[in-house]
Amino acid sequence: MADEHFPEVQGGGSLILAWQVRNKKVLVVGGGEVAAGRILNLLNADAKVILISPRDGLNPEVAHRIERGQVTYHDKLFEPSDLDDPAITMVLTAVDDPEASTRIWKLCKEKRIAANIADVPPECDFYFGSVHRDGPLQIMVSTNGNGPKMANIVRRRIAANLPPNIGEAIAKVGALRKKLRVLAPGDEQGPKRMKWMSKVCVQWSLEDLCDMEELDMVELLQSYAPDQIPSLSQIRSGEEAGVWQFDGSYGWSSTERSYYNGDVDFDELAAKDADFAAICKVSKDKRWVDFQDPNVVQQLTKGLLKCHFGLTIELPNDRLCPPVPVRWNYIRWIQELLDTTSDTYTDRYDPSREILGLDIGVGASCIYPLLACASRPEWRMAGTDIDQHSLDYARKNVTANGLEQRIRLKLSETTEPSLMPLDAMRVEEMDFVMTNPPFYSSGEDMQASYTGKSAPPSAVCTGAENEMICPGGDVGFITRILDESLELREKVQWYTAMVGKISSLQTIITKLKKHDITNFAVTCLQAGYRTKRWAVAWSFQGYRPRNDVARHGELVLGVLPTATAQTIKVQGISKEVVGRKVDELARELDVKWRWRDQMGMGVMEAKENVWSRAARRKKKFLDQGNGGAVPKPEMENGESGGEDEEEAVSLAVKIICKDEEVELRWLRGLDYVLFESFCGLIKRALVGGR
Repeated sequence: MADEHFPEVQGGGSLILAWQVRNKKVLVVGGGEVAAGRILNLLNADAKVILISPRDGLNPEVAHRIERGQVTYHDKLFEPSDLDDPAITMVLTAVDDPEASTRIWKLCKEKRIAANIADVPPECDFYFGSVHRDGPLQIMVSTNGNGPKMANIVRRRIAANLPPNIGEAIAKVGALRKKLRVLAPGDEQGPKRMKWMSKVCVQWSLEDLCDMEELDMVELLQSYAPDQIPSLSQIRSGEEAGVWQFDGSYGWSSTERSYYNGDVDFDELAAKDADFAAICKVSKDKRWVDFQDPNVVQQLTKGLLKCHFGLTIELPNDRLCPPVPVRWNYIRWIQELLDTTSDTYTDRYDPSREILGLDIGVGASCIYPLLACASRPEWRMAGTDIDQHSLDYARKNVTANGLEQRIRLKLSETTEPSLMPLDAMRVEEMDFVMTNPPFYSSGEDMQASYTGKSAPPSAVCTGAENEMICPGGDVGFITRILDESLELREKVQWYTAMVGKISSLQTIITKLKKHDITNFAVTCLQAGYRTKRWAVAWSFQGYRPRNDVARHGELVLGVLPTATAQTIKVQGISKEVVGRKVDELARELDVKWRWRDQMGMGVMEAKENVWSRAARRKKKFLDQGNGGAVPKPEMENGESGGEDEEEAVSLAVKIICKDEEVELRWLRGLDYVLFESFCGLIKRALVGGR
C-alpha cells in the first residue's frame, strides 16, 4: 500500500453539483439586478419561482418576468410566514438590507431550507458560479466566494477554447442515448450501454456527432448488439447493417425470423423438443404427424412456439388450435408494413419505435399478441374477444410468458357497436389493427367449403362456433372494420385482416376502391403446400409500403395495389454520373431535397407538383416579377425547401442511383398520378434529354 499513489486531499473547496430543481418551489426575496440573474438561472432549470419584493424599484427584467407570468409574484416585504410552505426547497435573497438578510438566513437554518444570501459568503449553503451555457452543456466556474469577477474571466477563457458546435453534438448524443435505452432497457444492460456510448463519443468527431441525423441513429444502433462502432461514413456508404431480433435475454440476433416458407421440418423440431418427438410417427426414417389427432396438432403448435419464439401456451380442447406458420407470417407481414411506412423513410426495422396494435378476437391461444411482443421488445398489444372462456385461457398465456405489462385483454360484449373501441381503451391512436375473423357465414357455408375437394381438411378443427361462424363470414366481419375505419381514419395507421378465400379478398378490394382508398396492400400467407390464406391492409395515411410488401406472395392480378417502385434503365452511365444528374435536377426544383453522395441516394419531398410545364412557367413569371430568380434557401445536410416545413407533403420519393439504372421508391403520397409524373420527369432528364 505504501507504493500506491492516491490523489491528495485539498480541503476548503465546495461540492459542485448539478441541482435538479425542475418543478420545485424556490423563493426569491428581492427584485433588483442580482435577483434578475438568479431568476433567469432558476427558470432555465425549470424551477417554480416565487418572488417577494415591493413593486417600487423592480428591475426591468424582473418586471418583465412578472408581466409574462413566469414567476409567482407577491408585492410585499418578506414575512417569516412566507417559509411555512413545506414545498419550498431553496431560498435566495438579493436585498440591500444586511440585517433582513441575516434574519431570513437564520429562519432558513431553523427550517433546514438551503439558502444563498447574496454577497454574504458565510451565510450561504451554496454559491452561484459563473456559468457557460450551450444547449444542454453547462460549465460552472466557482471561486468559492473569493472572487466572482475572476470566475467570470476564467469562464470566458474556457468558453473561447471550446468547439463552436459542442452543444449541438451533446444534444445529438443525448437523443442517441434515449433511443439506446429503449432498444436495450433494463439495469443489466447498464454497463454495456455506458461502455458503448463512451466508445461512440470517443471514436466519432464532434463534426460527425453534429451531422448525425435520425436515420443515422437508427443505423448506428444496429451495431449495439455486436458491440461495434461504425463510422458515420461507413453508415452512409450503403453497407447493409444487420436487423436485430429480441430473443428474451436483451441480446439481439443478427437476423430476424423470416416468413415460414414450405412445410415444417419435423426432424429438426423433434431434435429440439422431446415432447413433440414423442408424438411423431416415423416412416422410412422420416417423421410425420397425424393432423387429424387434436393432441398431435396441439403439441405441434406448442413445440413451434417454444422452439422458434420462446413461448409457452396452454390450450383448451374445445377451442381453435392455431397453426403457427400462417399466424407468424401474418405478424411478420405487419412488421414489414410498419417498417416500410415510417416517417424516417428507412424501410427497415427501427428497434426504438414504439408500436401499439389491436387484435380483434384473440382466441384462447392469444397467439398474435404473444408473437408480436415476443419478437419485438417495444411492441404493445391490446386484444378483445367475445368469449369469456377463451379470454380466461388467453390471460393465462399472457401471464405465463411474463407479458402482462405489454398485453392488455378486454372482454367485448356481442352488443357492443364498435370492434375498435379506442375511447374505451383510453387510447387516441394505434399503429395497426389485425383480425383473424370467422371465415364462414353459417354451418352450411362451412360444410360447403369442403364439398367437392379431393382431400379432407388438412387438419382437425377444434374451433367453437363463435370462432368459425359470424354473420356474413369473413367479408361481413371485415366490412364492419372497414365501415368503422371510415370514421376513425388516420387514428389507426394500418387496418389489416386475414381472409380465407381469394374471392373474399377480391370482394374487400372492390369495397376499398369504392371508398376511394388507394393506399392498400395484400399478401398471400401460404406457409406450406396445402392451406392458403390471404391478408389485406389499408391506410388513410400517405406512407407507402415497399413494393414487395404491398404486393407480397403469389397473388392474382385483380387484387394487386398500385406499384410503389419504378426502375429507369440508363445504359452506359455510371452510378456517379447518374447521381450527379439527379442531384442537379432536384436542386433546381422547389422541393425539400436530401442527397447523400456517398450512397448515391436522395429523398425528395414536395408539397405539390412543381415540375410540370405549367408550374415552371408560373415560377418563372413570379421570379421575373421579383426582378429575377430568387435563390432557394439551402437546408442543413443538403436539404432545400420552402420556408414552412409544417405544410403537408404531397409526394415523397427515394431515388437510388446505380450503374446503368435508377430506382424510384414511392415513400409518401396519396396521388399515384403525381408519383408517375415525377418518375416521368426523371426519365426524361436521364434518357430523353432535357
